[in-house]
Amino acid sequence: LQVEDARRNQAQIHRHHDQRLVETQDQRWTADESKPELQEELQRLQKALAELHLEVERRKLTGKLQHSEAPLAKAETKLKDRHTKAMA
Repeated sequence: LQVEDARRNQAQIHRHHDQRLVETQDQRWTADESKPELQEELQRLQKALAELHLEVERRKLTGKLQHSEAPLAKAETKLKDRHTKAMA
């Protein structure tokens, strides 16, 4: 269930990211240096896009970490069981 939720969240983030990218590109193409409010909005959108990229990468890495922690915990348990049996 967590994996499905993570995938749904990731897909939602990607859609949001794509929309922001389009918005930023549209702003860049229409922004005029004589319109500082457009430049400010463009910078704000670019910053938001960069933050979104970081969040997507963080979620990917968190998912990979969680995915790898389960086998590690299982291996640690097996190792402890073997050690306990060997000491008995």
